[in-house]
Amino acid sequence: MPHFISKDMFIYDSDIAHDDFIIKEMLVNKRFNNLFLIPIIHEEEMFFIRCVKRANDFLYKVDKITRPSNLLFIKKVLQFIASHLNVITHNLNQTQNKHTRGMQLGYLVNLERLSALTPDYIEIGFGSGRHILDLAKKNPQKLILGFEIHTPSVRQVINAIELYHLENLFICDFDARLGIQALSKKSVETIFLHFPVPWNKAKHRRVFHREFLENSFRILKDTGHINLRSDDYEYVLDSMKEAMSADFTHFEILKNKDIDIVSKYEARWSNMKKDIYEMRIFQHDFRQQNHDSLGGVFSLPSLERKVDSINTRNQAIQNLDSKNMHPKPCLDLVENLESTTNCHVERSEISNTESTRDCTQDSKMESKKDFSPFSKAQNDKFPDSNTTQHNKILESLCNKKWIQDSIFISIGDIYSTQSSASENISIANLTFGSFYMPFNTYLILDSNHKLHYLKKPLSIRSHLQAHKFLCKILQEAIESASITLDSKQDSNKLESTKKDSIKTAN
Repeated sequence: MPHFISKDMFIYDSDIAHDDFIIKEMLVNKRFNNLFLIPIIHEEEMFFIRCVKRANDFLYKVDKITRPSNLLFIKKVLQFIASHLNVITHNLNQTQNKHTRGMQLGYLVNLERLSALTPDYIEIGFGSGRHILDLAKKNPQKLILGFEIHTPSVRQVINAIELYHLENLFICDFDARLGIQALSKKSVETIFLHFPVPWNKAKHRRVFHREFLENSFRILKDTGHINLRSDDYEYVLDSMKEAMSADFTHFEILKNKDIDIVSKYEARWSNMKKDIYEMRIFQHDFRQQNHDSLGGVFSLPSLERKVDSINTRNQAIQNLDSKNMHPKPCLDLVENLESTTNCHVERSEISNTESTRDCTQDSKMESKKDFSPFSKAQNDKFPDSNTTQHNKILESLCNKKWIQDSIFISIGDIYSTQSSASENISIANLTFGSFYMPFNTYLILDSNHKLHYLKKPLSIRSHLQAHKFLCKILQEAIESASITLDSKQDSNKLESTKKDSIKTAN
């Protein structure tokens, strides 16, 4: 990927506008002061340039989570930053603009556009593109979608799309395990999975999985099938076992069957006299589960009961103040505070029954654009001027993990601007979802003290469940901070009352 190394650090006092992008204030890692993020705004989208201070130099590269698909634009931004520094080495030489229009013509689709597609064929991990390009050429009336996360392969195929004028082929550089869940139901004839990485020593990273089968059959037509080809015998055996574990599949196995288009990997294995296995997986009596829905309302549970409890407690304190007595703590709130403090990996309060009920409710929800983790009630919990309190809430959750059933949440390091407190911005790396297909984004606490996602999750089951779990964690953190703040105020107030009483007695 594009990067450069310099002898000095990129320092600037205010936002920099250059051509079609804006460089915003730098963010500094709270835990490691040698790590920095430089926010870049381009076409109302934000991504980060990472700066790593090393022993004798500084490394600059694009952040993987927010990385744009346009490699030329990434180089353009890095070149601008490098022009202000003493560069030691780089790989930012711009290539000729030959065959680059494909990036602008819409052949590379993002997640928002993906949900509107109804492909006839899907290929996952198309590599050099031999098979998917031939498929598009031979089926001009069919809509074809390819998933690939290897950036050079994506660029190569998009260049070929422009070169051969293939208007029926679209590319997505997103994790296919998540991407297929955003597609419409029952529109696909075949899903091709040719020579995937076997991951025999890390099988949890495989695409082929029970959840993949269920998600694939949701979008496959009744007569459709999954076409798997591999030279890895262990991988094929494991795939057979996975397919047999489902009660809605049947399959056939072919060995060393010739096909019209051979990938470079298959050609290599054939020359080595290795066996090639083809597995065709079909569905029968597949019933879509109720909780598998693309719609969802991303709002937090009501805080009304909790707020009332806190207000009742405050009123009791005021009544006790008049009698110069120490209040007895509200037991349910103390228990809630303790459970929040210990809400770590071992914690799982929602039973399987409740989880199933929530999933069923998800299917009845309508989609909303708002995906904010904080509701208005929560954002109004503290005064807008209390930025320090907001930051403390976010910091209290950083570098922690939570697990609930098959869903996990991991919040990483926090980065913050070094400006005045009223304009401070903080972000934290967030990974959540299911263990099989995690999702990476950032939580942003902006200058208006509102918390939101940088890259929005998908309206899929695992993300809906993870979002609800995150909302619960955030809510408990707010309540914990509320109680701590109230306790300090109560302690100060009682101490002041005690001193006044002593003075009066004297």
